[in-house]
Amino acid sequence: MTSLPNLLLSSCSLALACLLLLLNLSPATNAANNAYSEHRHPVIQQLQRSPPLNITAVTGISVDLRCKVKLHECGNFYSIEWYRHLPGNVNERVYVYRHHSGNAKSEGSWENRARHVYNAKRHAMRVSLYPTQLQDEAFYSCEITYEVDGPWFNDTCLTPQVTRLKVLGKPKFLAIALENGTNVDEHTVIGPYNEGSLLVLRCSAGGGRPIPEVTWWNGTQEISNSWHWRVEHENGTGNAKSEINVMLNRFNQGRRLVCSANSSALDQAMRTSVVVDMNLAPETLTMVPPTGPIVEGGRVTVTCIARGAKPAAYIYWNSEPELDLNDMHEEISQTGQTFETLNRLSFPAERKLTSLSCFASNSVLDDKKGLHLKQDTTINVKFAPEIESRSSVNLLESVHGEEISLVCRYHANPMLGTKVTWFLNGEPIDYELRGFAHESEDNSVLKITEVDKSAQGSYSCSARNEIGHSKRVEQATVLVEEKPQVVLTVEPDHPVSELLNANVTLKCQSERGEQFLAVKWYLDGELLKHVERPLECFVNETNEVIETADNTKCQMDPSKIILVNVRRTFHGNYSCRGRNRAGWGGMSSARQLQVMYPPTGARMTQKPSIVIKGRPFQLSCVPVDPGFPSADRVKWYHNGQEIKGQEGFLIGIKEAKAHSAGNYTCKPFNQVGIAAEVDIKEASANIEVHIAPKFLRNLKPITGAPIDKRYLRLVCEVECDPHCSIVWFHNNKPIPDNATHFQVRFHTHAPNPSTNTLLKVESILETDFRKWPPDGILRPARDNGNFSCRSSPNEVGAGVASHTQFRVHFPPRNITLTPRNQIISEGTHPSTLQCQSDAFPPAKFFWTFRGDSGDVRTRAGPILDFRHPITRDQAGYYTCVAVNDMGKLNDTVKIDVIYRPTCRLRKDITDNGQLITLKCMVQSYPSNVTYYWYYEDVPIPHANADHYTVPNGALGSYACSAQNMAGMCERIGIKVGDPAALLVAESDYTIVAFGVGVVVVLFIVILVGILVCRHHSVGKYPLQRSRTNGEVNHQIVPNDSKGGVEPPGNGVSMFTTTKTHLVPNHVTFATVNSPSSSGSRRGSRLSNGHSVNGNSNIGTLTKTRKLIDPKSPTIEVQFDEIQSESAAGLLNGLSRT
Repeated sequence: MTSLPNLLLSSCSLALACLLLLLNLSPATNAANNAYSEHRHPVIQQLQRSPPLNITAVTGISVDLRCKVKLHECGNFYSIEWYRHLPGNVNERVYVYRHHSGNAKSEGSWENRARHVYNAKRHAMRVSLYPTQLQDEAFYSCEITYEVDGPWFNDTCLTPQVTRLKVLGKPKFLAIALENGTNVDEHTVIGPYNEGSLLVLRCSAGGGRPIPEVTWWNGTQEISNSWHWRVEHENGTGNAKSEINVMLNRFNQGRRLVCSANSSALDQAMRTSVVVDMNLAPETLTMVPPTGPIVEGGRVTVTCIARGAKPAAYIYWNSEPELDLNDMHEEISQTGQTFETLNRLSFPAERKLTSLSCFASNSVLDDKKGLHLKQDTTINVKFAPEIESRSSVNLLESVHGEEISLVCRYHANPMLGTKVTWFLNGEPIDYELRGFAHESEDNSVLKITEVDKSAQGSYSCSARNEIGHSKRVEQATVLVEEKPQVVLTVEPDHPVSELLNANVTLKCQSERGEQFLAVKWYLDGELLKHVERPLECFVNETNEVIETADNTKCQMDPSKIILVNVRRTFHGNYSCRGRNRAGWGGMSSARQLQVMYPPTGARMTQKPSIVIKGRPFQLSCVPVDPGFPSADRVKWYHNGQEIKGQEGFLIGIKEAKAHSAGNYTCKPFNQVGIAAEVDIKEASANIEVHIAPKFLRNLKPITGAPIDKRYLRLVCEVECDPHCSIVWFHNNKPIPDNATHFQVRFHTHAPNPSTNTLLKVESILETDFRKWPPDGILRPARDNGNFSCRSSPNEVGAGVASHTQFRVHFPPRNITLTPRNQIISEGTHPSTLQCQSDAFPPAKFFWTFRGDSGDVRTRAGPILDFRHPITRDQAGYYTCVAVNDMGKLNDTVKIDVIYRPTCRLRKDITDNGQLITLKCMVQSYPSNVTYYWYYEDVPIPHANADHYTVPNGALGSYACSAQNMAGMCERIGIKVGDPAALLVAESDYTIVAFGVGVVVVLFIVILVGILVCRHHSVGKYPLQRSRTNGEVNHQIVPNDSKGGVEPPGNGVSMFTTTKTHLVPNHVTFATVNSPSSSGSRRGSRLSNGHSVNGNSNIGTLTKTRKLIDPKSPTIEVQFDEIQSESAAGLLNGLSRT
C-alpha cells in the first residue's frame, strides 16, 4: 500500500493542479511542477509492483509508446506526462500533454522528435518517436494527473504506467581481409593458390547493437572450425571477427567463400564473399595400351592422357630397354577450369622389349617436389616357337616294361596355348596307342609307361602357337629289351575229386614261344618251387636248347610240373614267372585248381544257453571244414527223427514249447557227400525248456461272500520248471499246516506236451466259515481281509504272488441325508443334498422327488444340487434310495418353499340373485394369511375373512388382497352390478364355458393321441406306489419282465416329472381365527399329510431319464414327458367345467 506521506503529498498535488488550471499558471510554474513530479513518482516503486511493458525498436525508424487513461475508475484528468528514467536516479521529462487546452510539448532528448495521438473513445494516448536512436533505450513512465478525489479514487489512479524501450542498431559494416590485413571487395577472385596450401581469411562486422554474429559458409555448409573475437562498448555496441584456415584442395577451385553477419536488428543476414582461384596438380594419368596382338616386326602405338591439371601437365616416357622417342605427338586442351594433356608414342615391336612407363607433372608437383604420376604396361611381343637345339642325339637303353620320359624344350610367346607334336621315326605319334601319354599341358613331356619293342626308334618334336610353328628337331633314340610274358595252363581244366587220386599238369609258356632260363611256381601267392636251366644250354643267336645225352640239366624243362595224387591240400590258385636275358618277366594270371571233397566235422551252438518257454531260441550248425564246394545244406534231427523242411545252417524256434525239449543233431553236406558220423560228435545238443513261476490260475482281485455263506474254496495253479512250492497267506500271515479252520491240498503235474504245459503245481485252500472264531458267523467289519498265494522262485525266475480282497457282502444300511429339512424363500438356492450309506458292493444312489402336485421326478447320484433358484413347485419330499445286489434302503427329507400369496376373486350369486358373496381365493406358503377388502378403493373396516357378502344395494367396484410373512399379493378387483342382470350374465357365461369345455376336451384327446404315438415308452412302464416306513415310494413296474432298471448316470442334471394320473385343480384355503371362516373348504391331502397344489407352474422341458425299480434293480426304462403351460391351463379349465 502507498504510505501516508505519499497520500498526503498526492492530495496536495491534486489541489495545486486545480489551482494552477484556474489561474492558468506560467511555464515557469510548469517547470517546478515537473521537478515535483520527478520526486513524487519513483519508477523503482512501480517496477517492484508489476513488470513493465517491453517494446523493442530499431534505430532509424519510429516507435510508439502507449498510455491508458482510467476515466471510469479515476474520473477526468488534467494532464499526461512521459518521463525517461536512466541509471543513477536520473529522471527526465520528455513529453507533456494538457487535456483541457490540447497543448503538447516534447522536451529533453525527445525534443522535435515526438508527437502524440489521443483516442477519446478508447481513452488511450499514443506517443510516436522518430527517428529512434540508440540512446533512447531506457525505462519510460506515463503519469496521469486526475481532477478530483472521490470514494472511488485509489492507488491505481496514482500508479504510473511503465514501459521499457529496447533499441537495436543494425551493423554498419561487413568486410573480408586477407592474412596480411588487405581488405578485398565483394565477389573478388583471390589467388591463384597452389593445391595443398593454407588459406587464411578474416571477416569483420560492427557498429550495431547487439554485436552481430559472424559465420563463414562454404556453399550451403557452415564452416565450423573458425576463430571468433568480440569487442563490446559501454552502450552495447561493438565489433565481431571470425577467421578461417582452409587447407586448399582441388574441390576449392572456383569455390565461393561467404561471410555472414546476423543480429536481431536485421531482417536478414548481411553477406559478402570471395572466389578462390587455384593451381592444381594432375589428377589422373591414364595409359591406353595398344589394341590387338603385337607381333614381332610390327609397329606399336601407346597413348598417355593427364587430366585435371592447372596449369597443363607435361608427359615423358621411360622403357626397358631404352626406345627411340623421335616418333612422339602431344596435344593440350581445356576442360572446364582444368587442362588435359595427351601424348602418343609410336615405336617398332621387338622381342627384347619388356616394359614401358609414362610420367606426368606440372609446376604444382614440381614446387612440392612430389612424386610424378606414373602408369606402367608390359609390351608383349609375340613370336613363333623355337626348339632348343642339341649338340648330340640322346641314346636311351631300356628294359621291357620300364617307364621313360622325353622332354622337348622351346621358346615362344605366347607360351600359353603352345602345343608340342612328337614324332617316332619321322611319323607323328598316335597317343591312342598303348603306352604313350602326356605329362604336361603343352605336350612337351612324352611319357612311355611300358616300354616294348614297338617303342624303339628315333624321337623328334616340333611346336606351334598362334603366331606360327617351329622346325622339327630330333631329341633321342630309344632301344628296348623285353622281359618274357607267360601264360599258365592247367590240365585237366575242370574240378578234380580227391576220391579219384588223379594227376594234374601245370605249364608256364611264353607268349612268343621262347625258352626260359628259370621259372618260379607259386601257390596262393607263395613260392612253391624254383626251377632253373643253365645259360650254357642255350645257343646264343636262336635261344634253342642244346640236346645232348650227357647234359641232363639241359633236358630239364622248368616250364612244366606234374601234381601227383591230388588231395584237398592241392586246392588253390597257381601262377608262374619266367626269366630270360632281360630278366624276370611279370607274374602270369592265376589259375585255380579246384579239388572237390566233402565237409568235415561240425559244431552246434544254441542261443540262449537257457531256453525259456514262450521265448525264441535258435540252433546253429558250423562245419569244421565246409569242404569244396562249401557245404550249403544241413540235415537236422530231433530225438533221432529228421526235421523235414529244415536244411539251413541256422534253425530258429519262434516260441519254445513243452514239446521243444529233446536232443538235436545236425549233419552238413555238399554235392560230394555228407559228413561222416565220426566227424560230428560235437554236432548235437540236449535242449531243456524252463519256465519261471507263472500262474495258470490265479485269484480274482476281489472275492465276495454273502453274509450267510458257509464255505470258501480258493485255487492257485503255478507252472514252474524247475520245481517250485506254494504257500498261502491270510491277512499277510502264513497259514500254518495245522490250522483248524483252513485246509490246504497240493498236487504236482508232469509236463504235458499236448497241452503245452511244463511242470505245474496246484494248491487248494478250503475253509468253513462256521469254524471261524469266535462265533462262526461272518461280520463285515471284522472278517473283511485278504488272501494270497505265493510261489517260491526257481533257477530261471522270481516267485509270483496273487492276492484277493475278501469282502463280506451286505445290503445298504445306516443311510444318512444332509442337511435334513429346509425352509427357504422362493427364488433362492437351497443347500446341496448329500446321501451316504454303508454297503458292499458299494451302493448306487438315486433321488426321487414328490411335490405337492403329486408329480414324481428322479435323478441319479449321491449328491443332489440345485443349479437354478428354487420355485414353489419344487417344494416337497426328496427321497434318496441306496441299492446294491443285496437289497435297498431309502430316507426322505422335506423342503418347504416360502412365497407370497397369489390371489383370485370369485363371485357367487345365491337366493335367486339376491345374495352376492365375493370369495378371495389365495395360494400361498405359509397358508396363514391376512385378508383386506376394498370398496371403491377404500378399505372396508373389519372385513378380514376370505369372503365378503355384498350388502343390498352396495353396487360398485370391490377388491381383495392377502398378506403372509413373504409379502402381499396384488390387489384383485371386480365390478358388482344389478343382481338380476348378473344372474343372466352368469347363465350366459355357463353356456359359453360349456362350449369352451367341449373344445378343450377334443383338443386334449388329440394331444394325448399324438403323445402316445411319439412317446409310446411311457405306457410300457406305469407308475405304482408302495408304502415303506410310512413314506410313499414311487416305482416303475415294467410290463415286460425281461429287462431291468438301473439308476440314471451322474450326468443327469434335471428332474423329469412323470404324472401318474390327472389331479383336478384344487385350491388351498387358509384358515384364520374368524367366525366367518367356517364356510371355507380344506385343501385335499395326500396320505403323507401334504396338500396337493393344483396351481403349480408346469415347465416346458422335455427330457428322457432312467428310474430305479427297487424290486428289480437291473431293469432299465426310459420315459418322456412334455410339460406345457398351455396344457396345464386346459386341464385347469376342464376341472372347472
